[in-house]
Amino acid sequence: MPVGRSHPLERRTLTMHRRTKPVPLARMDLNRLIRTLRQRSTSEWPRHLSSALEVLTLELKVDQQTALDLLIAAVSAAHRCACAVEQRALARSRARARADVHKALLLIAKCAARSPAALRRSLDYSVGSVLGRGIVDAEVLQRLVHRAAQVFRKFRKMPAATTALKAIEFPDTPGQERIGLITNIEALHPMALGRAAGGVKITSRVTFEVDCV
Repeated sequence: MPVGRSHPLERRTLTMHRRTKPVPLARMDLNRLIRTLRQRSTSEWPRHLSSALEVLTLELKVDQQTALDLLIAAVSAAHRCACAVEQRALARSRARARADVHKALLLIAKCAARSPAALRRSLDYSVGSVLGRGIVDAEVLQRLVHRAAQVFRKFRKMPAATTALKAIEFPDTPGQERIGLITNIEALHPMALGRAAGGVKITSRVTFEVDCV
């Protein structure tokens, strides 16, 4: 199969991205908001901020300029906090993905090693067609997982293939269009993803490098 062409199953099998739940305040353009607070009427402000200004000026009797400075300082501090929270959540998500990918690739490697010769030859041929150009990036790594899954699926009555498919989290039914290992690969930190892609090798037996992830 030509390297540049994707298998029909690769095109129609979708993946569900593992995403960290975003913190809306962290995604906000802080400088733009500050310009709005300084330059526009309070009627154009976000409602919660105009209400906060009313509390400061009407209830606490703070002068307008001081109240505005306090509000901007509070918004800036909240934005820094939200960014820190989102970064911690993203780091935890990537750490989980890294552990999941490492575990899955280790198990797939073991399954490939104890597979019958016919399955190993099929893996060599299918995966070798993906790696034929000698360049492995994120896209190629994902295609490699797709191709390996297709081979294991063809031999799914063999215990090693069944175990490998579970590690890949290949969809069991037509309505379940999600490949768990691809989801986890997409969630990796770019540096970890680069190391994983750079460590893939093809030998007389398919080898998935797992200590590079």
